[in-house]
Amino acid sequence: MALVKVLMFVAFFSVFYAETNGCFTDSDCDGSLVCCSYNCFDSCVNQSCILNSNCGGDSDIYCCNDICRRESCVGYDCGSDIDCGGPNEYCCYGTCQIGTCLAAWAIAFIVIGALCFAAIIIGIALCYCCSYRHRSPGLIVAAPRTAVVAGSNVNYGSVYPQASAPPPPYYYQPTQTQK
Repeated sequence: MALVKVLMFVAFFSVFYAETNGCFTDSDCDGSLVCCSYNCFDSCVNQSCILNSNCGGDSDIYCCNDICRRESCVGYDCGSDIDCGGPNEYCCYGTCQIGTCLAAWAIAFIVIGALCFAAIIIGIALCYCCSYRHRSPGLIVAAPRTAVVAGSNVNYGSVYPQASAPPPPYYYQPTQTQK
């Protein structure tokens, strides 16, 4: 029974090994060739892949949307995060980007907030400019003076205003004594 399992494993391994040109690591390839997706090539760049491990042993080659790319996947098309194989790369709205995506509501909130802030600043500036423009420089506003004629006891202005109507019924009016 154990012999049957070993023979099955050897048969399966030989079929799999034959289909892949016999490469699991770079050391399985001749000379300077590298192992990419179980095949030996001069370079893994632009070869097909499923995972970063299919792009050889180079640490700067990543699987981007099923193609091995050098350095980064940023800017390439994607359908999901797995299509962006570089470190800290995510699929944002169909393009690989570094870092996570901002939600649409967050972008809208930022734009509307910036517009409101700008409107407030412009409103304050307009209020300041308008109030500054209507001032008259050098003009002093003062109460009118009373006219006093020199050498006469006639006073054209009065400290107390004249009454235009009789006082209310409960108003106490002091009596004046004459000299």
